Amino acid sequence: MKRFITSALLCMMSYPIFANDNTAFYNKLLNYSPKLVGLTEFPTINGYRYNADCSGFIAFLFHAAGLNLLKIYGQGDSGVSAIWDGLKQHNLILDHQNLQEGDIIFFDNTYDKNRNLRWDDDFSHIGVVESVDENQTITYLHYGSKGVARAKMNLAHPKTYSVTQDGKKVRYNDLLRNSKKRGINPKYLAGSLYRGAARITVDKKQAS
Repeated sequence: MKRFITSALLCMMSYPIFANDNTAFYNKLLNYSPKLVGLTEFPTINGYRYNADCSGFIAFLFHAAGLNLLKIYGQGDSGVSAIWDGLKQHNLILDHQNLQEGDIIFFDNTYDKNRNLRWDDDFSHIGVVESVDENQTITYLHYGSKGVARAKMNLAHPKTYSVTQDGKKVRYNDLLRNSKKRGINPKYLAGSLYRGAARITVDKKQAS
């Protein structure tokens, strides 16, 4: 299955897009992203190799859609924060929570990155918005312990795991940090760990 997904992606990558066509770029990105679910490693693109981790996934996805994210926007070499810093320098960080498909989302404290047992781990995780439903619950894609996967986040109810609607449980936020305690810890939900988001408008940039 992994071999099939990789082959399909490599075939689709052979069709270039115009990098100043924002609609075409995001259509391509959102067409690729579901095909990556379950993938645990990524093929090389034009000589660029991408790590099998959360920032490597985002960089690969955007490059596969036609934009070399790290080459154009990357600042430094520390993964998630390098992407944030580059996008911030270009004034692409959103000042609101009205997210839409294709937005890059950032999280803090998803694990104890510096191993000091404190909640001071900025920019520890990254994902991309796949869809937003009528409850403003976001489905996003990220690279987790089992590879690329979907997860939920609701910024209007950041500490709510799920609610019951019409007799059915509706997920608002998935756990994004492992807990040694039983049950759902509201501090470990995606909405609670959310840091911010960025939106790239593809215009006057070089296609990969």
